[in-house]
Amino acid sequence: MLFLRPLIVTMLIASCYAYCQTEEENLVGELAKISWFSSGISGFAGKQSEGERLYQALAAKKGGKGKFILLAADRDATPEARLYAACGLYQLGYDNIDNLFLQYKDEKVTLLQGDILRRVAFFEIYQKIKTSGYQ
Repeated sequence: MLFLRPLIVTMLIASCYAYCQTEEENLVGELAKISWFSSGISGFAGKQSEGERLYQALAAKKGGKGKFILLAADRDATPEARLYAACGLYQLGYDNIDNLFLQYKDEKVTLLQGDILRRVAFFEIYQKIKTSGYQ
């Protein structure tokens, strides 16, 4: 029986690790598909956006910084998702943020401010994130 304890402990650790990895991957996958960017309370209902909720959940994870870097480089991610990645990296104190995002400066994003949805330049919002976190 004594030899089973290390085996059980190892299996528990492995399953916890796999669960955490899966949860982070799910957050990244959902965030990569976000189709509009918003910070703070927005919309007619006055709620936090799904993208903001996802980026904050990912930022709270231990490997969040690495996941945001991967999201920034993901060609399949939406420009709005990349802005949330920029928010996460700003929040986590990442220094080389321009290296990841300046290549997208000519893209357009869908922005929700209050209850107004409009298209704006990626670079306009990125600059606000870079200087203030766009809060």
